[in-house]
Amino acid sequence: MNNKENAMCGTPGFIAPETFKDLEYSTKSDVFSIGCILFQMLTGRLLFGASTFDEIIHLNKQCDTSMLQNIDDFDFEINLSRDDSSFLLLFL
Repeated sequence: MNNKENAMCGTPGFIAPETFKDLEYSTKSDVFSIGCILFQMLTGRLLFGASTFDEIIHLNKQCDTSMLQNIDDFDFEINLSRDDSSFLLLFL
């Protein structure tokens, strides 16, 4: 079975960066999307949140997750241990 996919698919704000770059993608792309979902569940906001569709696409393409580097500065909706917070970041 060939894991390479050629079609652009996904929900803006949850799309793995390689999808935008026409690179080969596989189940790793799904893991990234799961990370985006977990991020939203735990923080109450989108990882690539913006006010317009085009802005969301732009931020998602850039995939700048540098704001997540210091997990202690991040405000989660639920109480997470440092280990749990670090585990979440492994998906992104």
